[in-house]
Amino acid sequence: MEDLLARAAAAERGYLLLDYDGTLVPIAARPDLARPGPGLVELLTRLTGMPGWQVAVVSGRTVEELRRLLPVAGLYLVGVHGAERAAPGEGVERICDPAFREALRHLVGAADELARPEEGFVLEDKGVALALHYRQAAPSRAAEVGRRFVRLARTHLPPGTWRLLGGKKVLEIRPAGTDKGRAVAGLLADYPGTLALYFGDDVTDEDAFRTVRRQGGIEVLVSPVARPTAARYRLDNPSRVWEFLGQLWVRRAETGGGGQGLPTHKHKGRGDGRVG
Repeated sequence: MEDLLARAAAAERGYLLLDYDGTLVPIAARPDLARPGPGLVELLTRLTGMPGWQVAVVSGRTVEELRRLLPVAGLYLVGVHGAERAAPGEGVERICDPAFREALRHLVGAADELARPEEGFVLEDKGVALALHYRQAAPSRAAEVGRRFVRLARTHLPPGTWRLLGGKKVLEIRPAGTDKGRAVAGLLADYPGTLALYFGDDVTDEDAFRTVRRQGGIEVLVSPVARPTAARYRLDNPSRVWEFLGQLWVRRAETGGGGQGLPTHKHKGRGDGRVG
């Protein structure tokens, strides 16, 4: 990754685009357990202070939740895979068909009876999306409940207003016409001429990888193993992402593009490699 680090550090204008779960923090058994490690908020605060650079967290979580987890004044936030967006210090913009939102409320009630916590399911109502987490469910039961979840969505939601998204042990119903790629394109359009770096771990990040690649940026898959992806580079885990971001900040600081002092933190696992 040295060549990428050198290229990024040399850019006078850049945009860091970071997924949250699996990228900045390790994947947890339940969404509420994936908390920011010691030093993450400080690191992001320092990165947002780099002259000429912007920093965004692009996540499946809601903007409200991201603000609680990452109280960093200078962060741009994209929530619910692009259905919510917020600039620093501004309100949340939601991209959602009103008919979909109303129908989703009825789907939540029906799905709540389907997803039983004692069987390992977590139903997450995001207001403009609905996610069924099954990481702790038995595989056979997860398959059955997943099929019933999709049938309920087809029953309750107007055709053409929604999209089914599969991720790491999760099924999510979200508004049609929203994805991380479109959200990232919108962010970059506001800051033309910047070098974009996108870090993500899930299939939900592939749209963003393709967007950044088309614009001549750097796409980094966060995964301990290689897999088919639009990203050209790979880091093993969130610890390696932290290391890359910390080194970027240090090098920018050495050229007058940063500040002083840097937090350190490690997750289990080491190593990096290049994909493709």
